[in-house]
Amino acid sequence: MRLPEASKDAAVRKWLSECVDHLTWLDEVVRFKRQFRALTRGVAGADPGHLASTWMNLALSYPALARLSSDATEFDSVFQGGMAGAVGRLGDPADPSRRGHISQWKFGASGMIPDILLIIAADRDDDLRNRLERERADWSAAGLLEIHIDQGRDLSRTGTPGSFPSGLEHFGFKDGVSQPAVRGRLSDADDDYLNPRDGVERPGTTIEYASPGSPLICPGSSYWAIRNKVTPWARGF
Repeated sequence: MRLPEASKDAAVRKWLSECVDHLTWLDEVVRFKRQFRALTRGVAGADPGHLASTWMNLALSYPALARLSSDATEFDSVFQGGMAGAVGRLGDPADPSRRGHISQWKFGASGMIPDILLIIAADRDDDLRNRLERERADWSAAGLLEIHIDQGRDLSRTGTPGSFPSGLEHFGFKDGVSQPAVRGRLSDADDDYLNPRDGVERPGTTIEYASPGSPLICPGSSYWAIRNKVTPWARGF
């Protein structure tokens, strides 16, 4: 989405303050995941159909933050530079004729940076449609301009019905292979971690893992950024 003219910034700020109550927070996710695991523990096959959720998240680009808040300059230069500033550093093709060159981007290049990204995910199509329409009514009333919408589906919703089980990643895995595990505790209990740990020692590596293929990272961090540097306070967190 794009912000409307600056005269409507007050309406946008009001929408943002109200939108916070619609976002999905960690406690809700953890409760759902624990209930989900309890229902599927030791049971092979697809996800339990009666258990469903609808989650929403929100992201603002640096140009949007800079317009709406004087504190935006405190973000680091990498974020301020955006994806266009990372071209080359991330291995994007330099040849304009190649797929993926910045000249072929729909978004992210200079002058083509969206202000707001709203992500809504649901287990059921009807839940997704209903939530999208409610949120669309709110952002439209605030003057925000919808410029693009992408609808993603897992492979169980495409191709021949029943050809791919629901709840699996595109490569057929169900256990989050190679997904980072975010550090954090949910209570003062010794083993009440945000991501459960298997307790296995892995000698010969400086990287801590929650389970095979799931390196532990700090909230807001990249695995690649901290893979060789884990601060002492982070251990046990």
